[in-house]
Order: sequence, then C-alpha cells, then structure tokens
Amino acid sequence: MPTKNLTKADEIALLREFVVGLPEVSYLRSALEPFAVEFERDIYSDIVPSVHESWVARLEADAELREAQRKVREVNEEAEKARREAAVAHARLNKLIDLLREVKVSAEVAERSAERVASKLYSSL
Repeated sequence: MPTKNLTKADEIALLREFVVGLPEVSYLRSALEPFAVEFERDIYSDIVPSVHESWVARLEADAELREAQRKVREVNEEAEKARREAAVAHARLNKLIDLLREVKVSAEVAERSAERVASKLYSSL
C-alpha cells in the first residue's frame, strides 16, 4: 500500500478534523484544543509539535502571568497607600493654612492693640 506524503495543509486539516471530531465534553478534546493552534503554527514553521514542550511553555506562561498579577496587585496597593497618605498630608496642610490665617489675624489684632496702647501711653506723657 503506497503512502501519500502529506502537505502541511493536509496535516493541519487532519489535526483540526481530529480535534473537532472529538465529543465536545471529552477530556481529550479539552486537552488538545488549546494546543491545536500552537501545533498549526509549529507545522507551518517546520517545528515538530511537542505536547510536552507546549505544556511546559504554558505552565511557564501561567506562572509568569500569576507573578505579573501579583506585582500589579502590589503596585495598586502601594498606590492606594500613597493616595491615602497624600489625602492625610493634604488635610494636615489645610489645617496648617487655617492656623496660619488665625495667627495672622491674631497678630494683626495684637498689633492694632499694641498701637492703641502705645498711642495712649504717648498721649499720657
């Protein structure tokens, strides 16, 4: 029986047909579907597809994703902490500004009082 040489397109069509032909709720289909696109890419690139290599790459990518998500959470937490600290500092600054206004008003009142006292003392001499 002569064997037919398959083209890349033939192999990809067989792969798609095989995966799609599996029952939708089967373990085998759910296990192979994520790799089918990678296998197609590998076939076009003249790379022999490897479930093991694809699985390891997927695990590494998942680990990198979790690490990136952890870093994003850390940065968000730091940003929230900085926002809260800035809000507290802003409130303190507003209180200081209010106190400075009160001190300025008190100083102006004290200055006018001192001028009146000085004027009375001067006129009584």
